[in-house]
Amino acid sequence: MFAHWRRGIGILVGAMVVVASAVPGLAAAAATPAGPTCAHLRVALQVAPDLTYFSDVVNEIAECGLPGGQPAAAQPVCAHLVAALGVAPRLRGFPGVHDELAACIENGALAATTDLFGDLAGYGWAEADIALLAQIGVLQGEGHGIFDPAGHLTRAEFAALIDRIFALAQPSTPVSFVDVPATYWAYGDIEAAAPYMSQFTLPGGTAFEPAMPATRGEVAATIGKIEVAEGQAALPTAAAAQSVWAAFSDGAQMPAGLAQYAAVAVRMGFMKGYPGGSFGVNATLTRAEAAVLLARVLDASEGIGGTTAQTASAWIVALQPAALSIYNGSAVVTYSLDASAQVTLNGAASALATVPLGDAVTVTLDGQGGASAVAATAPSAPTVTGTWQSMSGSSASVVADGQTQAVALGTAPVAIEGGQIVSAASIAPGTSVTIERVLSGSALILVQ
Repeated sequence: MFAHWRRGIGILVGAMVVVASAVPGLAAAAATPAGPTCAHLRVALQVAPDLTYFSDVVNEIAECGLPGGQPAAAQPVCAHLVAALGVAPRLRGFPGVHDELAACIENGALAATTDLFGDLAGYGWAEADIALLAQIGVLQGEGHGIFDPAGHLTRAEFAALIDRIFALAQPSTPVSFVDVPATYWAYGDIEAAAPYMSQFTLPGGTAFEPAMPATRGEVAATIGKIEVAEGQAALPTAAAAQSVWAAFSDGAQMPAGLAQYAAVAVRMGFMKGYPGGSFGVNATLTRAEAAVLLARVLDASEGIGGTTAQTASAWIVALQPAALSIYNGSAVVTYSLDASAQVTLNGAASALATVPLGDAVTVTLDGQGGASAVAATAPSAPTVTGTWQSMSGSSASVVADGQTQAVALGTAPVAIEGGQIVSAASIAPGTSVTIERVLSGSALILVQ
């Protein structure tokens, strides 16, 4: 079973990725890129300002034009280092960070893989990734030092994995599978994962089959569908997907409804075939394979480079016919929309004009800074839409649905009007507002 974790909330630690020439069924590990993206580095410095002890980090701060580049007098404590790696995994690419991480393991502050599990002989290709996931609590062993790398994942376990990695939104209306009662341990995960995973029709209703092993074809398609929904990949044409599966001896076994999405996982380098030429479409995913796959997804979440605005703390705050403005946690940025741009809302194709303001968003940029893809997700936090009355301290009085209610704003609310940040205290009584409680406990106030 997977322990509770959310991207950007959990902590990340592990040895440098092992470079393997033949990782069975998964893309061979590449060398860890040297340095995080500027957006990830900025957040990492917020949780670990003493990262500036390392000269590579100081140099990267200067390259990114970020504040706070003064060298720290002392190296980061292990807890700070781990927290920073949680939001910027590619910090592992800096030699100083890597060496200090090894020292944290050596002095007992963090456990080494061999101290965690004793059944990884023959799994050197996955050991570093298993260590990483075990340290952050995503994958757990079976107890008594056993990881069971050859064990298989059920569909329920895989649903829990993708929910915790991608922080999937809960549906507004429950799917209500006949074989997944509300008391089931993975009920919430399955509800969130349902739009991305296969479902089954039974005489009594729709089933999820939570105990069924997750197949490699299903896993590939699920990961691909999420990457497309988040704007991190474009859906290939049917012809392009067919060429991907023609390269595998069992590619014809990939169901037509999954082929295009599953091809995304192959093209992004998350999964590959076996030495004999097959993909293992109907084979089940092992726990070791899942560890490597998940590590690749984690690296890819930061690996878009400077051409993608990718952050969990960005929200749509203004829309024009062919442009959108987002608030990224520190500023409002406006992007023009490419004529062929893909726009999705909760994973489904949408027109930009129908995407509600305040929705979380990932924007994929083209080489000229325009938006080539926009993936919006309705925030899971409750929203309040109504008429602004007054503000007192960290609370606002708003008339919503005919009733006056106090809405908590947190310690640092952000108000945005016409695509510009304004003072929340300047909002006039009677103004229409939408309040999203999403910014680290504070409110995002959209002035209509």
